Amino acid sequence: MRFTKLASLAAVVSFALMSLSCNKSALPQSEEFLILSGDYPDPTILKDGDDYYMTHSQFDYERGFMIWHSKDLLNWTPLCNTNVTFAGSVWAPDLIKHDNKYYIYYPARGTNFVIWADDIKGPWHGPVDLKVDGIDPGHIVDQTTGKRYLFFSHKHMAPLSDDGLSLIGEKREVYEMWPIPEEWDVECDCIEAPKLFYHDGYYHLLTAQGGTAGPATSHMVVEQRAKSLEGPWELSPYNPVIHTDSAAEEWWSTGHGTAVEGPDGQLWMYYHGYKANKHYIGRSTLARPVEWTEDGWLKVAENRYDTPKLSNFNLDLSDNFDADSLSMQWMGWKERLDGHYTLNDGKITVNGKGASPSDGRLLLVHSYGESYEVEVNIELNENSHGGLVLFYAENAYTGITYDGENIYIHRDGVETETRPNIYGVGCKIKLVNYRGMLDMYFNNHVVAQGLNAAELNHNRLGNFLSLCPALVSIGDGSISFKKFRYKSL
Repeated sequence: MRFTKLASLAAVVSFALMSLSCNKSALPQSEEFLILSGDYPDPTILKDGDDYYMTHSQFDYERGFMIWHSKDLLNWTPLCNTNVTFAGSVWAPDLIKHDNKYYIYYPARGTNFVIWADDIKGPWHGPVDLKVDGIDPGHIVDQTTGKRYLFFSHKHMAPLSDDGLSLIGEKREVYEMWPIPEEWDVECDCIEAPKLFYHDGYYHLLTAQGGTAGPATSHMVVEQRAKSLEGPWELSPYNPVIHTDSAAEEWWSTGHGTAVEGPDGQLWMYYHGYKANKHYIGRSTLARPVEWTEDGWLKVAENRYDTPKLSNFNLDLSDNFDADSLSMQWMGWKERLDGHYTLNDGKITVNGKGASPSDGRLLLVHSYGESYEVEVNIELNENSHGGLVLFYAENAYTGITYDGENIYIHRDGVETETRPNIYGVGCKIKLVNYRGMLDMYFNNHVVAQGLNAAELNHNRLGNFLSLCPALVSIGDGSISFKKFRYKSL
């Protein structure tokens, strides 16, 4: 069955990443390693000597690309943000290194861009418009000629200049689509996300097919190979390499794969997926060990692999705002935050704009689980209005704002209830999201219960986003926020 495709952190104060402790109990081969929980889709991995770097799609969140670092492919810490303005929704980047320079290729605004740096920590330069349409660029170097190429979704390839900052020819169709069995429950055939590497005389190409969300079984990783980048490309008889076979599995819509060799020589497949029936969290970064078949194709490793046991996966997103600069986890919505805030005396003061959370100034963080609580203390200044919401998009958010007289209970981005403040002086807002059901508190008083926040997700609204806790400052004045707390439940 085919479905219509949907619209298509340390520099951080107390930003403690997941700690993994080695435990010699092994998982069955069919289970995934959870690498980054939350909205970390389309992972692109670079092996650089003994170091590994990773980044993800950023969509409309403005902070540049967040780059993560690891030594073992399992423990990751946030390294830096590239701090390049996107001014458009950014999908599926490719992080690579060539001739001692780092590059990130990415699509946005109907074209493709590249940024580059001599040091992975920056400064990053660009962006440069490559003036070519298509999405999900994937970089590869011809092993014979040394020439550089970009592959794109929908079976296309185009030649790059030697410096990697421009195209020197037209894109053309060169690779294949795997015929998905007609009885499979997917969104569409939709070939995308080309990632390439060279192994044992062949160029190997990994692509995604089946659509990115929709049915639990929609997404997948497909492999093909060729002796020449021009083709002909041969499809693997073991396809798909990664796939959610049924809605009974823990992870849905698994796909968009990158292969990378670990420090011990074990080959890994990194990809993303939705926690079953929890689309509001976004797509997490997952991984599995893979291995070569005797005839030279990839498949999920049959041997049981010693599995590090994930701890409670505590990303401490809390912030006392006592650093000299804004902590790395904060993001703007369709705008850079630079110049719109000040930090002093343990608080952040944010200039307002707009008339509601839909057009106000937002400071967002990615949550990392299906249940959590967030709270913040607010000081209102003249002509100010704002608060704390869970934000998906301009027409989809829920939470509380306050203007000094009234509190506003935003239920779904459309319906807003206005109440006079009868809950005492000051302003402390807390939101408790338990498995998608939301309770709201103002000055420790319950003001709303049982709202269905889980409905704010891609399968209903499109745009591939996640539900993010967000501080919002509205109007012509400014608001000061203190003691932001995030607690996983």
